[in-house]
Amino acid sequence: MSFLENIAMIFGSLQVECKDFDDIVGTVLTNYNVEHNGKNVILSLLCKEKLLETCLTHITENCGNVDPVHYLAMMKKVSTLMQDITHSTEALEVHSTVDLLLNPLARGNEIKENANPNYNSKVKPEMVMTDRLFELLSKKHHGDKTLMTKDASLFIRLLKKHAKNDVKLQIFEKILKNDLDDSFWRVCLELESSIVTLKRQYQDNDNKIIKH
Repeated sequence: MSFLENIAMIFGSLQVECKDFDDIVGTVLTNYNVEHNGKNVILSLLCKEKLLETCLTHITENCGNVDPVHYLAMMKKVSTLMQDITHSTEALEVHSTVDLLLNPLARGNEIKENANPNYNSKVKPEMVMTDRLFELLSKKHHGDKTLMTKDASLFIRLLKKHAKNDVKLQIFEKILKNDLDDSFWRVCLELESSIVTLKRQYQDNDNKIIKH
């Protein structure tokens, strides 16, 4: 069941007329520049949050007219949808940080002595990546060590949480733990690029055969 179908089910339990539902949801979607033609609607996390806020408002306003069992069911559904949004938001934040840390690796660059005075050939990859993380957090928090440490702890916790179902985060976690060398990430990117190139060539050859 899609997110909008869940929202429709909640409003249906509130006995909101279809026309009113279309107006309410349509207004939110329009405000977030979402084309809502009923097919393959892609919603941003902010748009989903706004739709859930709208649901909660209507549930609160009509709680006196709703059967208690239906009320509890609706609140449970809203809570589940909100947890899904939180999970997605966390995963996006972790990916954003990982991308910033891995970008130099993707370009084939290494931490140079002038970029990190403490860097030398004997520094373990784990320490190098940790230095990169704290350098990133230092810029974000203007050197505030308390905020840097707090943010680093949060990042590690969320990384462990979301790496369970995400191959990219699993690879980064192993690099951070020194189980994999930094260069492994470049190998992955090169392999991915090769697969994409081969797939395109295969599709091009297929198209040529069909034309003949």
